[in-house]
Amino acid sequence: MPNMFTGSGVAGVITSRLKAPRLLFFAVILGIFEGTDIASMGMTLSRISRALDLNPTQSGLCASASMAGLMVGALIGGRLADIRGRRSVMISSIALMGVFSIATALSWSFTSLFAFRLCTGLGMGGLMPLLIAMANDSAHSSFRSTAISIVLASGPIGGFVAALVAAHPDWRMLFLFGGIGPMLVMPLVLAYLPVAIFDPGTRLSAPKRRSSLVRTYFADGRTSGTLLIWAIAFATAIVVFVTLNWLPSLLVRQGISEAQTSKVMLAFSLGGIIGNIVAGVMMDRGSSAALYALGYIGAGLCLSGIAIAPAGAGIYVLAAGINFFILGALLVTYSLAPIHYPVNVRASGIGGMIAAGRLGSVFGPVLAGQLLQAGFAPQTVLLALLPALGVSLVFGLGLERRLRRGVPPQS
Repeated sequence: MPNMFTGSGVAGVITSRLKAPRLLFFAVILGIFEGTDIASMGMTLSRISRALDLNPTQSGLCASASMAGLMVGALIGGRLADIRGRRSVMISSIALMGVFSIATALSWSFTSLFAFRLCTGLGMGGLMPLLIAMANDSAHSSFRSTAISIVLASGPIGGFVAALVAAHPDWRMLFLFGGIGPMLVMPLVLAYLPVAIFDPGTRLSAPKRRSSLVRTYFADGRTSGTLLIWAIAFATAIVVFVTLNWLPSLLVRQGISEAQTSKVMLAFSLGGIIGNIVAGVMMDRGSSAALYALGYIGAGLCLSGIAIAPAGAGIYVLAAGINFFILGALLVTYSLAPIHYPVNVRASGIGGMIAAGRLGSVFGPVLAGQLLQAGFAPQTVLLALLPALGVSLVFGLGLERRLRRGVPPQS
């Protein structure tokens, strides 16, 4: 039996390895535009609310609309990709993301903004599992985790790009940029992306390709692995998005100036980009169990440090460390998930993982807000994230141990 843990059993997923750099390039460019769009609402929401006369509840709903669409899009897009082919779903997802991002800039009311952001999210969600699957399937087994890490790092890079464009006084410019960019890339994808990324020798019978989502996730011994992947994605996303959304205001409540807080969050973002890539390189050369332990324990120590003693230059190191370690640990799961699902249902499997993470991204910030409203101190809210890190570590080690036993096959 091939060694499924290292991925050496993959039987010719891509028509030609010569296409691998091209596919990875497309994945990174599209990931940057997707990251730009994900960050856009947070950077412009106050200006949009004033322009469209939105109340706080309406603003919150519009901010959540794209995330809800992303969660649904990841499930539907991954499923359709396994049935109808990744190329057609990718083109449709790019078109959805581009057209409705442009439409966002033309919004005239709460209803139009909500609908446009929901549709934009559907496009982003459909695209995301395909980018990860493309990185996994286009790269040689010795470079596979590094390729996935590069694609995942493109999201935070898109956030940096969004911050630069958001400096323009007109909030519409950011959404026009986020929509026109993918539309300009789409003709290149049409021209150069292979019609079928599977090698002609890869046998995909019709019954397997059209099996139900339940069978995709739970058939052929995949039940425990799927549940572990979902739990890790959910718990880790709670920590990532609580720190991303609430750390600035929590630091201000603890007496840190807004100017210093902005620099802290810059360090936080840079730490995540570097952590992704470093973990990918190490994953291709070392033990995923050790990376899980290092990542979640390191994130816990940095989180505790910034909660207990947020002062001095060390706060930048701690903020960068949180994202460095936790996104590094999450990269391990993103690298193991494609191994868990055979190629004919891989996009569906990755879509389920992303949807579970997006559920955590909604649950975590809401829970943090409730704790603060109930009177808990900012330090307590940050320390309350430690159990989620512990759960992620335990389940991560369980997933690693299961895949090391060779269950189930890659293809």
